[in-house]
Amino acid sequence: MPPVTPERPPNMIPSKLRLLLGFLLGIIALIAVAGAVSIPFYFESSTILYKFGTDRLLLRSGQVIGMVAACLLLLQIILGARLKCLDRVFGLSNLFRFHRIAGFVIGCLVIAHPIMIFIPENRFFIPLELRYWPEFAGFFLLLLIIFTVISSHWRSRLTLSFH
Repeated sequence: MPPVTPERPPNMIPSKLRLLLGFLLGIIALIAVAGAVSIPFYFESSTILYKFGTDRLLLRSGQVIGMVAACLLLLQIILGARLKCLDRVFGLSNLFRFHRIAGFVIGCLVIAHPIMIFIPENRFFIPLELRYWPEFAGFFLLLLIIFTVISSHWRSRLTLSFH
């Protein structure tokens, strides 16, 4: 009697190919993040030209943190889409785990971003003027992201469905 070999489900990718695809997708994600992180260095804001020392470092770090948070937010949309190609490469449980960890990291980065931007500017309150619309939009997004992180963390206690 020949040995019985378990058949692989038709939608499962072999492990070596999964490892290669996972590595390639990781490299693509890192290149995208590196490109986003380089944006504040190529397109400097006018305020950074007058900053030196710690203030310049804080302002630049705040800009980089904002770009990393934006990239992770875009990645969250891809992870939340439950794409079958990503499921076959990484597995759905691993994607959900990364989605949750990335959400927490985004929450921390989103809180650190305005702190690192406003400390060198010596501003903690922004006047209600039209020219400060980006700061107000950012404040609204900050509140929205913090609310999303908190509500997803307390989802079961708030009796919210996952969907």
